[in-house]
This record gives sequence, structure tokens and C-alpha cells, in this order.
Amino acid sequence: MISIESSHDAKTNAADAADELMKVYDPCQDLNAEFSAGRRMSSICSDDDDYNSSLPPHPEAWPQRPLLLRPTPGAGVTIRGVRYSTSNKYLPSYAESQNLPINNGLEAKGRCLVIDFESDLFIGTACLRLKNARKSDCDGDAGDGSGSDLPSPDYFHKKKRTFQVVISGRFKRRIPMSECVTGQ
Repeated sequence: MISIESSHDAKTNAADAADELMKVYDPCQDLNAEFSAGRRMSSICSDDDDYNSSLPPHPEAWPQRPLLLRPTPGAGVTIRGVRYSTSNKYLPSYAESQNLPINNGLEAKGRCLVIDFESDLFIGTACLRLKNARKSDCDGDAGDGSGSDLPSPDYFHKKKRTFQVVISGRFKRRIPMSECVTGQ
């Protein structure tokens, strides 16, 4: 298990977490090779190309290493685009990527990145913030007039909370709330 502890030296913590991630990732790749060779199989893993293509890229390629946010392979979720919360224009840097942005709570007003997504049952927008997450690499100025130079208070400043998930949208058909499930 990988954990990132709070510290005044976030860069050191991120480097330590990344090193721990590499210790976990490489044995997982070896395990995947055993699955692919057919020596070990389970009901959730198969020997087909869909499984192998659903593996995440090597952690060194993760833009916000040691964190990676991506849609669950095979879950039927389509990412429509990534944009700033105050804009309707999708950022081209996320057009073909399955790596999704994680905000860190230090974004300037109007510069929080949101993810527009769709499934068979739901269409909406998601926003994720994690305390001490590495800043998301994206197009600097979207040209949307959102005032990216305005200072913004730290969302997590003097708060015990360490994450925020906001999902808004609508169901495509009526579903009883007793059948809806969310979780962490």
C-alpha cells in the first residue's frame, strides 16, 4: 500500500511515494506477465488483448506521478473532454489521453479542471481535488477570459479534509435512488 503523509516538504514526500510506487509497479508487471503466459488465471483477469491494453502506463509516464486518474477500463464510461470549470472549451492536451486531471486546491479562481463524462445511465461533470497533489500539466491559457491571474485561497488551508469529489449531471432515465450506489 502506498501512502502520502502530510509534511512541510511535499516534494520529498512525492519523491518517496513515487519510489514506493515503483517498488509495487514492477512486481505487478511480473505478475501480469504470468497472467499473460496463462500460468495463472482468475475470473477477473483474462489472456486477451483487452486486458493487456487496459493496463495503465508505466508510472514514470504519469503526468501527476505518483497519482493517476483514469476511467475504469470496460466500465462503459466515455470521457467527453476536460475543461476549466468556467469554460465550455475542451483542452486539446487531454483530447486523446486517458489520463485525467487531479486538482490540488491551489487553482486560481475559475481554473479548476473538470471532466465531462457519459455512461449508459448518466451524463455529467466530475471534479476531483486531492491535497498535496502535483499540479496538473495543461494548456497554460485557455483564452477563455476566466482571469487565471487572480489569486485563490488554498481550498484545504486550515481544514482537516484531504480530498473533494464533486459530481453533477443527470440520469438519462428514471432510476430509483434505492438502486443508486456510490462509494470510495
